[in-house]
Amino acid sequence: MDTQSSGDSGDIANIVLDTRLAKLDSIESAVNNITQRTDKIEHKVNNLETKLCDIENSRAFESDQIDYLQQKQTEIELKLVKEIKTVQEQSIKESDIEYRRIEQQRQELSKNLIFYKIPDIDDDDNDKCKIEVLKFIENEMKIPDATKTIKIESATRWGKL
Repeated sequence: MDTQSSGDSGDIANIVLDTRLAKLDSIESAVNNITQRTDKIEHKVNNLETKLCDIENSRAFESDQIDYLQQKQTEIELKLVKEIKTVQEQSIKESDIEYRRIEQQRQELSKNLIFYKIPDIDDDDNDKCKIEVLKFIENEMKIPDATKTIKIESATRWGKL
């Protein structure tokens, strides 16, 4: 029996060894499977990290662009305000010049008189025109001594009106 018992123990040892080897193979297979899954997850995480970095870089670029555009907009708004002020000042100057021109014209015209129905003279001489106007003032308007008291700087004949 000893030989049989040693044969049986060798068989049992082989069975136990085969069982353990099968379990080791199963564990190795499971570890390989887990390693492959871990590698896939690592690859996906690396891809996600790359995409995240790209997104962060893109956001940083966009943020820089926004800052740049806001700065440019502020500069343009300041220039616009300056231009509006310049236009307003220019408008005030133009209004002042127009007022002065009109006032000057008014003052010049306030010294002028226009007479109608004075008989025609053949000559357009300024002195003869003055004499005719003064005679008209004395004779028709009945202002005494007009030729002596009224001074006419210039007289011009415009023709028929």
